[in-house]
Amino acid sequence: MLYSISSQALKQQVKVATKFWPFAGAKASHTREILCRLYGYKSYHHFQKIASHSHCDKKPLDAKAVTMKLPEWSAKLAALGRMNQAQSKQLIIRLWYGYLKEYKDTLLYQSEVRFYGECQDFTSNNNSLTYHFDASPSVKDCIESLGVPHTEIGSIRINGDLSEFTTPVRDQDYIEVFPSKPGSYFACKPAKLTFLLDVHLGALARYLRMAGFDTLYHPQDQGDKLLAEVAALQDYVLLTRDIGLLKHAKVSYGRWLRNQDPEAQFLEVVKHYQLSQAFKPFSRCIKCNGKIGKVVTESIIDKVPTSVLEVQKEFSQCQVCKQVYWTGSHFKRMEALLSKAMEV
Repeated sequence: MLYSISSQALKQQVKVATKFWPFAGAKASHTREILCRLYGYKSYHHFQKIASHSHCDKKPLDAKAVTMKLPEWSAKLAALGRMNQAQSKQLIIRLWYGYLKEYKDTLLYQSEVRFYGECQDFTSNNNSLTYHFDASPSVKDCIESLGVPHTEIGSIRINGDLSEFTTPVRDQDYIEVFPSKPGSYFACKPAKLTFLLDVHLGALARYLRMAGFDTLYHPQDQGDKLLAEVAALQDYVLLTRDIGLLKHAKVSYGRWLRNQDPEAQFLEVVKHYQLSQAFKPFSRCIKCNGKIGKVVTESIIDKVPTSVLEVQKEFSQCQVCKQVYWTGSHFKRMEALLSKAMEV
C-alpha cells in the first residue's frame, strides 16, 4: 500500500527525522530513503516517479489513518532504522505531531499474562494481568515488571509454545507463567545444593545447618549487589524475603520465602526443594557452617561445664570454630523439628 504524502511534507519530515534520529551522524539522504520505504515506496526515486502520477492509487493520510498506522509504522521503522520500537514510536509522533501528540506517553502494544500456582503470590492472587509495552521486551522482563522474580518461574508458554526467558514479547501474545517446582522446565535448584541467606534469616540458617545442609550466612548486611555476586559464583540458592533481590540478573536460583516464622520457613524450604531424603542431622556447625566430628572427652574438658561432663559421655566438635556439641535439651527440640520436616 502506497500512502499519499506531498513532496513538501516529505521534505519537512526528512528534516525532523534527521534532527531527532536516535543515533548520531544521521544524514538526510539516509532518512529520506527510509521514510519513503515506510510509506510504501521502493525508494525516493520511486516516490518522485509516483508523485507525478495523480492517477496512481494512494491511500490518503488523515488523523484517523495515521493513528491506526502508528503501531505498524513503529514496528516497520524500527526494523528499517535498526532501532527499538520505543525510539521509532517517538520519532513517528514527531513526524505527525499534530495527529499523534496525545499518544506521546501511551504504550502501543499489550499482551495478556496469566499466572498459575505460587506465581500468584506476587500478583495479589490476580491470575491474569495485562502487560503494556512499546519495544520488544523479553518475556523475562515482562514477567518481572509484573512482580514475579525469574527464580520463581518453572516454565513459560507463549501462545501455547514453551518459551525461553529471552523470547521477545509481541503484541497480543497470550503468556502463561507456571511456578518453579522439581521437574519444571527451568531448573529450580543446581546439582550441588548450597544455600545463601540474607541478613534477616539467621534462625533459618541454623535450622538448615542443623539438618546438614551447606548454608552461607553473614550476620551483618552485605548489600544486595554483593549477595547477588556471591550467588552467581557457584550457583548458590538464594533464600530471602526481598523480592527485588531475586530479580537481580546474576541470581540464577532462589526463592522468596512466604513464611516469616523461622520454623515455618525451614519446613517451606524442605518441602519446596524436596530435602527430607538428603538430611544429615547434626553434621554441620550451626554457628559457622563447618563440619562436625566426634571427639574424645579429654580433648574438650576445658570447653565444657563440669555439670555437663558429669552426665554426658559423647561429644562432637566443629572442625573450624571448635564449638562443642552434646545431646542436651536443645538436641531433643531439634530432633522433633527434623521429624516434622520429614513428613512435609
